[in-house]
Formats: sequence, structure tokens, C-alpha cells
Amino acid sequence: MPLADDTFTIWHGVVREGGAYRRSAPSAGAEILEDLDPGTPVRIDRWVGGAMLYPDVITWGEVDPDDGGGYIFGGSLAGVLPPEAPPAPDNMQDYAGTWVDVNLTLDVVTAYVDGAAQKMMLTSPGRPGYETDTGNFSVRTKLLSQTMTGPGYVVPGVPHVQYFFGGEALHGRYWTLPGVMGQTSADVDDDGQFQALDDNPYADAGGVNSGVAFGVPSSHGCLGIDLDSATWLYGITPVGTPVEVHL
Repeated sequence: MPLADDTFTIWHGVVREGGAYRRSAPSAGAEILEDLDPGTPVRIDRWVGGAMLYPDVITWGEVDPDDGGGYIFGGSLAGVLPPEAPPAPDNMQDYAGTWVDVNLTLDVVTAYVDGAAQKMMLTSPGRPGYETDTGNFSVRTKLLSQTMTGPGYVVPGVPHVQYFFGGEALHGRYWTLPGVMGQTSADVDDDGQFQALDDNPYADAGGVNSGVAFGVPSSHGCLGIDLDSATWLYGITPVGTPVEVHL
């Protein structure tokens, strides 16, 4: 089956459980253009900062004009993997060893071993204002577990950390959003406040990898991936492994 022309040129995702609003601006108070059902495919041209709906989460997606334009809160979206590995950058086309490709258009990490793509993983890179740096890097420090700290956060026990540039690292992501996990922009009233839920179906969902979904920018620059993938990647990438980060 032939690939769509935009398979590797635009972010593809879906609306999460609970649905979402497509709005005229990146704010819960902006005009509602469309009420989207869970599972609706979405194409995002770029990520922008907007009104904060979750604590410390400001990411909104600007919808492709062919899909109606407007904005959707990032917490209401989840990324999807492309049907095959994205094309490698020109400078890595003939690299025969193990290396890591980070595509920030698709928010997909692809691991190459012996020159062949072995595994694709959705990642949650830096959000607007904390964008992950692009460039030719390499794994320089590896830690099985670490407490990560930064402006306004302390996260203990971050697993399988691989630093490649400054404070930016590939690592496993397990944390949830406090207090409002399971709610989306559909639960926000006209004043931008979360509505009280008498029977929140997601109240007990908890556990690993909840909150903002993989594939949506939400970090301070690191590349969070699911726990199993982070464990696998840590096992195949020695210090010095090339990490190519690009749009």
C-alpha cells in the first residue's frame, strides 16, 4: 500500500478518550470551532504555547488548514507511529553502526542497528519555550536511574537516562499529571476552569505512562519514551552512540 504524501512531513495523531475541542485560539476561552470525538485523526502543523489547562502544561497544537485550522490542547491528543521508519537524514544514510534518529516533526525516535531500522518509539520532546535542540550529538553519559530537577519540578527515579546534549536526555517516562489526570479540554468551562466530575471514569487509571500522551511535546527538553522502549534502547546504545536530532 503506498504511503500518503504527508506521512513524514506533518505530525499525525488522534484525539484521546474524553474528546476534544478545536478552538479558534490556544485558550480554553476561545471560540469552539468543532467538538471532536475520541479517535478522530488529527494533523498538527506546529506546537505553540497557550493557556495552561493542566498544571505546568501549556502545549497546544495548531491544526493543519486542510483539517479546518484552529487549535487543540495537547493533553487531548496522542501521537501515532508512521507505517514505516522515517527516512534517515542524508548525513546518516550510509552509517553502518548503531545510532538513534530523533524526528521532531513526527515526535518519533528510531533506533538503527547495523544500518537498519530496528524499532520506532513515540517520544514527548521539549514543549514550546523548552524545545529540544537539533543537531548531531552522541550519547555521553548513561545512568540507570536519576532524580531529575529543574524549574518547578523534582522527579525521582527517572529510569534509563542517556544524556546527549547539555541537560537533554533520552529516558523512560512514568509520571502522571497531578490531580486532573484523565480530564481533557472537553472538561473545561467557559472560564477556563476544570469542571467537577461526580463520576470520573479515569480516576483510578493511574499507573505508568498516563497524563500527557507520548508523541506530544511536554518536557523541558528531554526525550521521554515508554518504559519498555527506554530499557531496550539503553541496552543497545553504548556511550558514543550517535544521536541525530532534526525536524
